[in-house]
Amino acid sequence: MGRPAASLNWPQAVSPAADGTVLVADTANHRIRAVAPDGSMRTVAGTGTPGFSGDDGPATDAELKWPYGVAALPGGGFLIADSENHRIRRVDADGTITTVAGSSSRGFGGDGGPATEAQLNYPNAVAAGPGDTFLIADTVNSRVRRVAADGTISTVAGTGAAGFSGDGGPAAGAQIARPTDVATRADGGLLIADQGNQRIRAVTPGGTISTVAGNGSYGFSGDGGPAKAAQLFNPHHVAATADGGFLISDRDNGRIRRVSASGSITTVAGSGNGAYAGEGNALATPLNGPEGIAALPGGAFAFADSNSHRVLIVTPPPSPTSLGYNSARSGTLGSTVRLNTRLRNASGAPVPNAEVTFTLGETTVTATTGADGVAVADMPLHVAAGTHDLDIRFAGDRRSEPSTSTIAFTVQKVKTSVALTAPPTVRAGSGLPVTAVLRDAAGTRVAGRTVTFTVGTERIDAVTDGEGRAQATLTAPPAGTATASVSAAFAGDDDLSASSRVVAVKGLRAGEGVGYGWRFQADAPRTIAVVPAGYADGLDTRLSGRGFVLIRGRRVPIIGAVSMDMLTVDVTDLAGVEPGDEVTILGSQGDQRWQTIDAREMAASVGMIPWEVLCRLGTRIERTYSAAD
Repeated sequence: MGRPAASLNWPQAVSPAADGTVLVADTANHRIRAVAPDGSMRTVAGTGTPGFSGDDGPATDAELKWPYGVAALPGGGFLIADSENHRIRRVDADGTITTVAGSSSRGFGGDGGPATEAQLNYPNAVAAGPGDTFLIADTVNSRVRRVAADGTISTVAGTGAAGFSGDGGPAAGAQIARPTDVATRADGGLLIADQGNQRIRAVTPGGTISTVAGNGSYGFSGDGGPAKAAQLFNPHHVAATADGGFLISDRDNGRIRRVSASGSITTVAGSGNGAYAGEGNALATPLNGPEGIAALPGGAFAFADSNSHRVLIVTPPPSPTSLGYNSARSGTLGSTVRLNTRLRNASGAPVPNAEVTFTLGETTVTATTGADGVAVADMPLHVAAGTHDLDIRFAGDRRSEPSTSTIAFTVQKVKTSVALTAPPTVRAGSGLPVTAVLRDAAGTRVAGRTVTFTVGTERIDAVTDGEGRAQATLTAPPAGTATASVSAAFAGDDDLSASSRVVAVKGLRAGEGVGYGWRFQADAPRTIAVVPAGYADGLDTRLSGRGFVLIRGRRVPIIGAVSMDMLTVDVTDLAGVEPGDEVTILGSQGDQRWQTIDAREMAASVGMIPWEVLCRLGTRIERTYSAAD
């Protein structure tokens, strides 16, 4: 939520809104404040001057007097327990404020009639119910009251006589003592902070009341056991949790306590009462008058630490996670495959809204898990044919620990076929026009590939055009040859790669040079890298000033002279190059076309044919062979 720099003064209640905003009853400032998800804070009701005014106008122009409670409404807007005005006030989504319960005089009266004509007596809290209903902790009247959607008010718990009685019977016939908070539960029931009785009481949807925490005596005891046997010390606030349990602000014990759905109680924040000691381990931090509390998504909660004039948030420790994989484990080079993974926490529940990355070679794609914990991404296959590690990674967040999974993924070459067309008869020694069409397994024509045509001892290479068509003219066999065999072949894409390592990185001053006779001379300060590869390894000397190598996924030019055992490259524009970096002379360092240098490119730069480049690679070069497809 961030740490807003604005000051609070004895905050008493917090309430999360649907948009991620947290509302705060800034009680001694006589305002309601809103804290946005980015940590910024603004006033949304009250002028800061205690009093009563402003109904039917902007809430920020209205006067409040010791507002102890606030409750966000599902459709926008909020309710205020304007305690010393003995009213409940409503602020609509457009910012207009009105009184919806209570009148100008304190006391008790009005049940069965309009809530705006009823009397309240220092209402400390308000809770939004289903529809347009709401509940009021009518504190000094020792009652909990309900306002229906039509505006009628009634008592739902308490007789008005402060005391303790009635468990197991109708809540309206039971005694409660100065209730300071009320909260709704998912099943339609409610929870009451029965502060004067040192208990939390629950009322079922049918109206039966019972004690669910506290044994009625002041003190601190019972953690790890039944909540009904534990001691509380002025439990001022209560909040239902999504798992069927609830949270208690055990104010004078300086603790927040959690009661599970099964009824056991534990401390989840606070080591006792004490001055604010900064952020850190929630159980090791003293609290200073914890008041209003609210459950947040993912098991977190926020509460008003009133005497330290702060709102604090406690987040649970991250849960362990696991990634399951249930999609393609192979694909064809150049195609795109759909990948998916499911992210679960330790209990097997899906983890939504989490960013997951898939990495194959140099390609990384990202996806976000949905409500079912599944992330789906499309991965283009640009790595070399063969089996590679597909790494799936979740980096973790405040809710969940990181998780990784590695899958063996096979990239297969595209299967192709060549269809040859040639005239059935030609005159001996004349031109023999031939055409070949290259298609992949799906029948799609393949462009930009070299097809070799052969008749007798003659061989001609031609590159397929945009229609997958390669054309050439051979020479028909001489007279006396009755028939001749004409063939067209595609040898496939070259998977061969050649690499080395940087052995030194040096600086050149302007005017200094490298290579035989300073073939390259720097016109400005330059940085060069020295690579142990030269013409004794089969590299053509004409690559100097024409060719490139790949370092860190970037093309860098060969400068100076290609000597017997060394070449130099200009890395001025490539930061961080250091000895040991891989240098790709033939092959790829990424997914983009410019991140590949193949034999055809190298041959074209020096006026050779691709096969000559490959055949020149010397025996000094260490060979590593991989299995054929």
